[in-house]
Amino acid sequence: MDLTLEHNDMFNWGMMIALEERIVTVLAVMNDVNAYDQPGVQDGKLAADAVNALSKRVVSTMPAAFAGTAEDYAHAVLRDSAVNVVDLDGILSDLEANHGVKDAYPTIRLSSAKREFVNGRFHYEFAKL
Repeated sequence: MDLTLEHNDMFNWGMMIALEERIVTVLAVMNDVNAYDQPGVQDGKLAADAVNALSKRVVSTMPAAFAGTAEDYAHAVLRDSAVNVVDLDGILSDLEANHGVKDAYPTIRLSSAKREFVNGRFHYEFAKL
């Protein structure tokens, strides 16, 4: 099948996307498949809920000053050795990268945030206003 567009514009690209959606629907019906059943989407939502809950815990428990790794934060601040340290490291990294962005973390105000790679792990330093 060849398609030729008279104009390379947003309208024609939108029409192409709509055509592709219809093709997927028709092929799914022909093959007795539910093309819109996406269990991976639900898994992603559940994983995101867990990370969001951990992020809220991190923000609500942030001490006036902290220096250490994600493991240190899990043990000393959260007092929870079962925390997913990879997720925690990502949250601390995001806090460091966005501490100066207005409303990125509206419930916490940091005066400084620093991250550096030391001995194979990220080391963080945070200070609240």
